[in-house]
This record gives sequence, structure tokens and C-alpha cells, in this order.
Amino acid sequence: MPWLGVMMLGYCFGKLYQVTADPAWRRKMLLLIGSALVLLFIAIRLLKGYGDPAPMSVQSRGSVFTFLSFLNVNKYPPSLAFLSMTIGPAMIVLALLEKVQNRITRFFLVYGRVPLFYYILHFFILFTLVAVVVFFAQHFTVNDIETANNPFWFKPSGFGFGLLGSICGVVVRVPGFYIRFANGMTGIRVRTSIGG
Repeated sequence: MPWLGVMMLGYCFGKLYQVTADPAWRRKMLLLIGSALVLLFIAIRLLKGYGDPAPMSVQSRGSVFTFLSFLNVNKYPPSLAFLSMTIGPAMIVLALLEKVQNRITRFFLVYGRVPLFYYILHFFILFTLVAVVVFFAQHFTVNDIETANNPFWFKPSGFGFGLLGSICGVVVRVPGFYIRFANGMTGIRVRTSIGG
């Protein structure tokens, strides 16, 4: 399934969050659709014939590796198994956490309000703020900044961001600034259009 199709489904998903939508009905639909997607994922992986180019297989190294094979699905291009495995539990979590209001949910609300901005910005943040630090922390030298057959600086063979890069990329609070900026711009536009 192409990512464009997933994005279009996301726009259709907005119907559940219209002002006129009953919250109890929305939670029921989220739980129903989310559970159906989780069951679809389990069925697809157990049938081993459709939904992902790499079917699940029993591993000789033990049950843990068999379970990992069960979860190992393609993200690029997104397979039906991958989409069912990620979107289904996300819908269930949305239904269960809809009424929860605390510091943690307010923290994640910032990113939920500006997902595309955060998605694009995180590439630049991860590279500029973390790449150089992690580069030298992994004992690469100045001679490794530019490598042959690689268009990127600070990206030699064997280099990765790992957990440190992921944590730094999520914690950066730039989207909060963008929300305040966008809200201010919206307010200005509304006042201008009403005031003439």
C-alpha cells in the first residue's frame, strides 16, 4: 500500500474527531477498528501467505526469535501487516487515553498538533544536533567526516544514531514554538479578515 493511501485514510479518520461526533461513539469505533486491525495482523502473520513479502517463520534459535520473526514486517513499502500492526494498537491507545489529561499527555499533544512539521524538522534536528556528537562519541576522527562514495558528511560506514539520537530527536521542543507561532498567525488572519 502506498504511503499516500495511508495519508488519505488519515484524512478520512478525521471524521471521528469532528466537533459533532459523539465521544462515546468515537471511542467505540476506535476500539472496534483497532481490535479488528490487530486481529487482521495476527491472521496475516499466521497464514504466512499475504500481507508482507517476508512471511513469518519458525526460527531454530528459539521461541524469542520466532516471535521476532512474527513481528518482522516491511515498513518500506508499507505492507498490510505493518499497517495493521501499527495503526490498530494506536487506535486502541487513542480510545483508552482520550479522557486522560496530565503533563505527559500535554507533552505529546504538542507533537500531535503539528505532525508534518515535526516529521520534516526531525530529520534536520537529528542530523545537526546529534550526528556530530555521536560521531565523535563513537571514536571517529576528523579524517572520517568525509568518506568516499557517500554524499553525506559525518556518515561513515558503521555509524548510527542509536538510542541516544532517537531520544534527543524526540525531546527537542521546537514544535511547541511552531504551535505558538501558528496560533498567533491564525489569530492575526482571523482578525484581519473580520476587521476588514
